[in-house]
Amino acid sequence: LHLVNFIELAGVIVSTYPSLAPHGFDYAARIEGVHLHPWFLLGVCVMYMGALLRALSYHFLGRFFTYELALRDDHKLVTNGPYGIVRHPGYTAGLLFAYGGALAHLGPGSYWYEVGWWHNTTGLVIGMFYLSWVALGTRLVFSRIPLEDAVLRQTFPAQWGIWARRTPYKLFPGVY
Repeated sequence: LHLVNFIELAGVIVSTYPSLAPHGFDYAARIEGVHLHPWFLLGVCVMYMGALLRALSYHFLGRFFTYELALRDDHKLVTNGPYGIVRHPGYTAGLLFAYGGALAHLGPGSYWYEVGWWHNTTGLVIGMFYLSWVALGTRLVFSRIPLEDAVLRQTFPAQWGIWARRTPYKLFPGVY
């Protein structure tokens, strides 16, 4: 994500100082296409929803939050707040942020899209790397959820069963 931000910044700088542009690529003429496209705005809104949900999830977990799959001393099963809607809202938030970012940074209205980076080899490779990174993150989320559920089920058998029946969806209400 930061690489894409850097590339967009470089594009703005090159459009301001055309002498810095690679030979034969007229950034200054192409930057006019950058605009607030509805898909760009949707991507930004989805990113902000993800960021807000992530902060809310951290808040409700409090000291029980870890990046590793681990239980703290006197660990409690958190089932309120966003954890009362889906069982893994932090992962929901991460996916929202990643997919919203991909749409905002690589879709219509973005600098990347409007200057034609999808139509040259370097841009295509970097864009595909970005999308592959998002796909890998998605795969990791879907592989980690069963592991976390198993640890929580084993550690809090009665509470987890009640919570899982009351909150059957893992990531998206009504979907999964």
